[in-house]
Amino acid sequence: MSASTSGLVWQDRPVLSELDGVLLDLDDTLFDHRTAADRAAVAWAGALPGWQDGAEEAVARWLALENEHFPRYARGELTLLEQRRVRVRAFHPSLAGLDDAGVDAAFVRYLAFYESFWRALPGASSLVEGLLASGLRVGILTNGYPDQQRDKLDRTGLVYPQVPMFASAALGVAKPSPQAFELACAGLGTVGARTLMVGDNYEFDVLAARAAGLPALFFDRHSRGLEPGAPTSLDAVAAAILR
Repeated sequence: MSASTSGLVWQDRPVLSELDGVLLDLDDTLFDHRTAADRAAVAWAGALPGWQDGAEEAVARWLALENEHFPRYARGELTLLEQRRVRVRAFHPSLAGLDDAGVDAAFVRYLAFYESFWRALPGASSLVEGLLASGLRVGILTNGYPDQQRDKLDRTGLVYPQVPMFASAALGVAKPSPQAFELACAGLGTVGARTLMVGDNYEFDVLAARAAGLPALFFDRHSRGLEPGAPTSLDAVAAAILR
């Protein structure tokens, strides 16, 4: 493979013949987590006693807490459950003094709203099916609980028997750890240098994959412009890989 895969950028991406497999992120790559989380935050906040801050504040506050504390889980500072409880308690004063059981019950109410808004991103099934048809091995590498992540796939029509899912809570390590990519490649039966990682999180999916020796393709869903020319739709992702 030309150039070092650890320094691979969009313009130097490998051609199809240099790949044996593709690892896909799930949340906000195949599955529309952001829209579901935003809508759930609005509905959940509106049902809290004393909430007066409006829909925009609910979205902004829940997103800020996710961006602050979920990476702490990924870095090994908190468990998934601990980061969830921290986020819930910090969301509104009515939740701050709850014990663990109360916090967990409050999150269940949020989760019911969240699940009601689950959708696949446009082009997700076409991308997976196109990759499989090309002969590539395809897997999903995601940070989260395996049961919930599997439910997302099932309820959005993205379950494929030949596509294994590697969830961090089952692996025992999360992205951006190099071990997460190594374990996923081992499970897929490929080597890192010939396995493309595709995801929307520039730090966890792209830079971390490259640091672990995998080529990586940034799915710039929100048009952040971190890599010029990076695809902003899943149709464009498919075209880039299968060209």
